[in-house]
Amino acid sequence: MIAAVRPRHVLVHFGLHKTGTSTAERTLFDNRALLAPFAEFVGRKSWPEVSEAAKRYSQTPTPGALDRLGAALAARLSDTQTSGPTLCIVNVDLSGHIPGLGPVRDYGALPVLIGEVRRRIEARFGNPDLRFLVSTRASRDWLASLYWQNLKVSRLDLDREVFSTRLAPVAETGPLLAAVEATLGDRPLIRAPLEGSRDHRLGPAWPILRALDVPDDVVAAMIPHRRLKVTPDEETVAAVLELNRSALDDEECADAKAMLIALAGIDEG
Repeated sequence: MIAAVRPRHVLVHFGLHKTGTSTAERTLFDNRALLAPFAEFVGRKSWPEVSEAAKRYSQTPTPGALDRLGAALAARLSDTQTSGPTLCIVNVDLSGHIPGLGPVRDYGALPVLIGEVRRRIEARFGNPDLRFLVSTRASRDWLASLYWQNLKVSRLDLDREVFSTRLAPVAETGPLLAAVEATLGDRPLIRAPLEGSRDHRLGPAWPILRALDVPDDVVAAMIPHRRLKVTPDEETVAAVLELNRSALDDEECADAKAMLIALAGIDEG
């Protein structure tokens, strides 16, 4: 048996939402045996308490909610040891709840969330080589994807143009990421635009692999995962919008949307 050790290198990929994060995570975990010599991975399913606490803080950013997130992180990190020198945490929920027209309208809580992640990792592992990676997306495409996500999980009844106008400030991530960088101080923040990996066979997983220095021959041997949670054609989007505007009750509407999405062949992961 290989002895467990504290990682000397930690990479945290925390989102943002709707930038290929689900596809990236599944690609990494599908190939984790091949990647084992280079990193061990912790994803959303491994840390449900952390995910829930981060989303709750983004909804209600109180000191108590932050304490609960810190406690959840400390508990999960205390159980985390690796057989090698590198740990990669891949969890879009560290960004909090996805923005929309519900209780969370923006990423205002993000700098505090990521600051707490940094603090807890340093407290657990001492002074590792700690880096953070954020994936981004061009504003127009990001807003279209965000609209679809909100449309399918809620009774959103606005046209995309109206929704996009209201959420447009959230799509301008420059000031947000500058605030995150200020929180991180000397810890690097790697920015990975989705457009930069769109033509790579491993898609949004590629920037993470590059940050982990995975050799080219290993990358070439990896099996891509199909794209998840893609925005469908305009006809499907319009049909879901009409369901949201219909007189169906919430349960009936959710069932009808699920059937329509399945018939459209959309892979929700």
